[in-house]
Amino acid sequence: MKISLTKPVDLSFGTRLNLHALKKYSLVMVTCLSWSFSMAQVSIDFDNTSDLTNNFNPDASPQCTNISTGGLSGSGSVDIPSPTTDCWTSKTSYPLVAGNVYTASAYFLNAINSGRGGLGFAKSATNEPAQYGHPDTSVGMSFHGGVGEFMSNGVVGAIMWPPDLTLGNWYKMIFQMTYTGSNNFDIVFEIWNSDSTGALGAIKAQVTSNGIVNTFLGGSAVIYPYFSHQTSRFSNMDNFVVPNSCVPTTDSISPTACVSYASPSGKYMWTTSNTYMDTPGRRKCYRM
Repeated sequence: MKISLTKPVDLSFGTRLNLHALKKYSLVMVTCLSWSFSMAQVSIDFDNTSDLTNNFNPDASPQCTNISTGGLSGSGSVDIPSPTTDCWTSKTSYPLVAGNVYTASAYFLNAINSGRGGLGFAKSATNEPAQYGHPDTSVGMSFHGGVGEFMSNGVVGAIMWPPDLTLGNWYKMIFQMTYTGSNNFDIVFEIWNSDSTGALGAIKAQVTSNGIVNTFLGGSAVIYPYFSHQTSRFSNMDNFVVPNSCVPTTDSISPTACVSYASPSGKYMWTTSNTYMDTPGRRKCYRM
């Protein structure tokens, strides 16, 4: 940042100061400063029947297929046959950084009063389904009709949200995980009522669990989003939202100041003309 400062007004004893005539010092940005990290969301709508296999790794015996119908507004979807168990893991990894929030979401069509679905983040890019379809090494959520389970390599806590999900209805499931550091994770899970077009209604449930310890996932440099199902519950899934990479962005400003100027981050106080660099803030990335 180049700051052009005019000569300061002499405020010594006996000087008559006309406040209205006092000139502002002009600060002109010459060099871009690092401003924030932006995050783009990528929604996989499964309208292309190769979307599933292009974006996810199956387990050793895949059961789900990508079909051209059955989704929101009759669009393409992931067909979930009954009664089967499956786990699909994103081919794209995301850095695990303390303080970051990671959110996976998808729409599920509730078809049968049995079995479970699942969302979360795994250590590996390919996983076999465990007890409830989830990966062996993961942090996630398993959701049934009126109950669900917090998962950390296995069940670490059960929760209820009566009454049961309504058969034939679409629901949006949102799994949010915050990595607080030192192998600790906080979870927020939400279920939203939806119509067949994806328009959301009232929230059905919101449950939380803090301080879940997982040394396997916490020890990973990267994590992988996954979705899963176990036996019979949901017939179709649509609009799985995954994060894109954090992209560094820059911005320019042309502020004015008198005598001194506090940097946007608040870390510095500049009093002379020069070129300065500053990092005002960083948004949490990998929300989905």
